[in-house]
Amino acid sequence: MADKPKGTPMKLRITSCASVYQGINKRGDDYCIYELSAAKEDGTGVDQKLRSFEELPVGELLDLTVTPFHSEKHGTSFTLSRKNKPGGGGSSRKVEELTQFVQAIDERLKRLELLQASPAEVPAAPGPIAGEAVGGQSLDERFGADVPF
Repeated sequence: MADKPKGTPMKLRITSCASVYQGINKRGDDYCIYELSAAKEDGTGVDQKLRSFEELPVGELLDLTVTPFHSEKHGTSFTLSRKNKPGGGGSSRKVEELTQFVQAIDERLKRLELLQASPAEVPAAPGPIAGEAVGGQSLDERFGADVPF
């Protein structure tokens, strides 16, 4: 099996970025391929097929890794990726869902801690707290009355 091509670090200014393809990978995650044009630090245009799997900001000078990609169907292109990509890889949709889930749990935990410390000062809860109904059942019915919260 051939070695995976190594990327080359480079600073480029993205001059255009357009979504050209959207699909689902083998793991079931959504992805998008962006067609790019770019210029070097000195302003010289890059005369190659450029692509990315993330939308890159137009006009900013970015620290990128440039990796060649060879396709019998489409020829040679170069994949650009941020060296210090915010948020890392993976499906941004799933990351957003997990972030919202963790924030909801954090809010519930804060309300429960307030309830335990001073029941009279707890703000109105947007979600269920012990004993409130969820899906037609109270939490006590769903998890048993001996739940510690």
